[in-house]
Amino acid sequence: MKININERLKKSANYDPTKETINKSLAQLCKDVEDKKLIMPIFQRGLSWTTQKKVELYNFQLNGLAPVAPISINRIGLESLEMPHIEVLTRSPVPEPSLQSHSVMDGQQRITTNFQAYINDESIRGVVLDIGRGYFRNIEEEIKRNQIPVGILYNKDPEVYNAYLEKKKLTNDPSILSLLSQIRTKFLNYFYIINFAENLTGEEQIEWFDVLNLAGSKVTELQMILTRFQMKGLDFYKEYSNEFLARLEEEGFGYLFIQKDTEVSIPAAALNPALEKLYDKVHTSNYSPIPSDIKDRVISNMEPIELRKCFNWTLKGLDNTLSFLKLNKLVPDRIDFITYLTGYFVLNGNDEIPFNKTESLADWYKQTDFTNKTNSERRQMFNELLSI
Repeated sequence: MKININERLKKSANYDPTKETINKSLAQLCKDVEDKKLIMPIFQRGLSWTTQKKVELYNFQLNGLAPVAPISINRIGLESLEMPHIEVLTRSPVPEPSLQSHSVMDGQQRITTNFQAYINDESIRGVVLDIGRGYFRNIEEEIKRNQIPVGILYNKDPEVYNAYLEKKKLTNDPSILSLLSQIRTKFLNYFYIINFAENLTGEEQIEWFDVLNLAGSKVTELQMILTRFQMKGLDFYKEYSNEFLARLEEEGFGYLFIQKDTEVSIPAAALNPALEKLYDKVHTSNYSPIPSDIKDRVISNMEPIELRKCFNWTLKGLDNTLSFLKLNKLVPDRIDFITYLTGYFVLNGNDEIPFNKTESLADWYKQTDFTNKTNSERRQMFNELLSI
């Protein structure tokens, strides 16, 4: 009996994607970002690297004995245009990507970190090359003469670099001048290996992203829902979750996000009280502000204007929570205290809480322990909070 051969299998056997690679310098990559020739599919998450992580990349590129891992890019064709695209760093929409554009599938954080040095972005102003120590580090104190900001050293404009050397009188030391020139040249000429795919459809882009970024696991249903909202002009990350995290970091509570993926799941779960408020629902336990209760399907059926209303209510509730904690000199050791109190304020209309209730809330805080609680117990704890 003759074995039928799948046509796609024949095609796959003849196509070797490992040959679709090139080397590209950081100067070229940064210029492509600046010229909007290098963009991203809209489902790419926002920037997530800490300053320390950026410092580690700068140091690896300077002192590392091996090259940085390859970057994966899709050459945009007609099929690729079904997926909306955004600019690197700013996340501004790209309404009509050029067919000469390339789309970053894996490597956003590395490209953006280098681009921030290339344009001397405000976010890395404290990162300096310490000549005496021989590596980059992040400082808060005044920059010394033996230190040069990464955004000056690696700046796209040689005049900016030269002017700084003149100002600090570093041009008077030939050995320092020569060394810095070598380091600057090494950065601009540092080559990344680029792995290319050709004209991937929207579905194929997500599939490749899964493998590259999520170790082969599937994009969660919530991520797909948020991607669809981005296609409608609503950016969950930029408009809400990044704001949620930024407000906590401003108060010194950024440490409460123990795992990176909770920077999406926790703000998403914190929306549950706002969803009940929006639909004028009587509170039920499975709408507690815990990740296991995230309402993917409810959110997916909402209109952007409704979801934005929930964003605003929740962020207002978060502001009230942070004010309450500061007023009562309370420093939470778990994010649950933040999300529970935020939900309490949302469901109370974000109105000013009477003094006697403020005391009761402080007592609740001091008596509550979230350690080793089951989801059922945690839901009951939220019910008890709402009864105050």
